[in-house]
Amino acid sequence: MQAYISRHLADGGYQKEETQNTVTYRNRAGWQDRFVTDRLLFSHRVTAYTHSTFRETFHDHPYYELNICRTGEVCFFADDRTVTLQSGLVYLLRPNTVHTGKLLAPSVYDRYILYFTPDAFSFLADSNSLFGFAENRSTFFGLSDVQGAERLFALLEETERALCADTPYSNALALSDILRLFSVIADSSNRDAPQYTELPALLRQIREYIDTDFATIETVGDIAKHFSYSKEYLTRLFTRYYNGPIYNYLTRKKISYGIALLEAGYSITDACYRAGFGNMTSFLRCFRLATGTTPSKYLAGKKG
Repeated sequence: MQAYISRHLADGGYQKEETQNTVTYRNRAGWQDRFVTDRLLFSHRVTAYTHSTFRETFHDHPYYELNICRTGEVCFFADDRTVTLQSGLVYLLRPNTVHTGKLLAPSVYDRYILYFTPDAFSFLADSNSLFGFAENRSTFFGLSDVQGAERLFALLEETERALCADTPYSNALALSDILRLFSVIADSSNRDAPQYTELPALLRQIREYIDTDFATIETVGDIAKHFSYSKEYLTRLFTRYYNGPIYNYLTRKKISYGIALLEAGYSITDACYRAGFGNMTSFLRCFRLATGTTPSKYLAGKKG
């Protein structure tokens, strides 16, 4: 969680605000992220987007992400599936699931997000029961009925009020509301809805190829040659669905593996070349973009 915050602080995306009882990170777009615990982050994000201002591209992270959508003309992609968001839609992403969104039409995108580490609820006797509704899938999509959606939004608003109150009990009250939230999701989310569609077979094959062989792939041209298509065509196809170029996806896979190698005890040099980077300069630049810091400081933070 701290790497997520550090990256946005480093690039100027966040400003830190501290009061006696809470720490808030205000985004340049106006939304606020608040820590409920050091392993659980709550955010209510309301943004009026146009096609020129919607910047999201594919990404992944080593923690869970729970989204509850209220409004927005947005299409969401994960696990080679695409679904159009609608009010009351809930999706839960397990750690390291690649995902992105794409704006379908200018609109106000209103959603609540919880980011949390795998051990965020370890204080419970059976924390796995919180996610029983997800049935061990890497991505869960569920659409709440009208009454369920009303209960969800009421709890989310109550959580936000508790955190904004800035009292010694704010975080405890917010955590209680969040635990109740999981119960409402389990009771009211229909697993057969919403309707989603599979991504094109070629796109899935490209992703599988990159996921398997990223360390030996140097350029988009290598991918184009492997599939006997022009790199221009593959770039257009990838950007159409993932809202970002294919090269960024390849780089993301390399840097994620490099981070995993560092955490496993490999040296910075070994992590760089084993992950498929051609030189240290490229590795360090991509590492900073992904984490907001250098490999040395990242490892020091892990030890601390």
